[in-house]
Amino acid sequence: FDLAFNGGFFYKNYNNVMWTLLLGLLSIWALNTFFRKIREKFSGALAMGLEILSIAAVTLVADLIEEFILNSDYGIGGVVAIMIMYLLGTHRLVGFVLAVLWLGLMCGSTEWYAIVDLIPLYFYHGRQGRKMKYFFYIFYPAHLLIIRLIAHFIVPGM
Repeated sequence: FDLAFNGGFFYKNYNNVMWTLLLGLLSIWALNTFFRKIREKFSGALAMGLEILSIAAVTLVADLIEEFILNSDYGIGGVVAIMIMYLLGTHRLVGFVLAVLWLGLMCGSTEWYAIVDLIPLYFYHGRQGRKMKYFFYIFYPAHLLIIRLIAHFIVPGM
């Protein structure tokens, strides 16, 4: 990504969505860990309050990491969208709608188009489709390398 769009192997001022996804994954892992420990020791309103504090703490830490270290696509808005979908996992469609609304508010008007994704999500039957993960493992970096090569030959000095 950095090679394709910034001409080098590491560019600290802007990074791709993979960092947002990683930070989102780490955030939901932390939430899951905190929730499990809270539920082992507490119950009722106290447990709920501690879970809310956990969400706030994880969000704050993720925001600081995003703001001062990663600077990736979607920023904290993307991380919070991931957390929304995780927290509303039993209500998948509601979680997705709220995440799209959040992204639209936090990350810009083009994110509103993701609302169209609700149609296939609504009809999703819960079964895995074709197994093409290795194709996409190769496709993503390969297409970025091709973009970089095109830019190198078209734009002088890149």
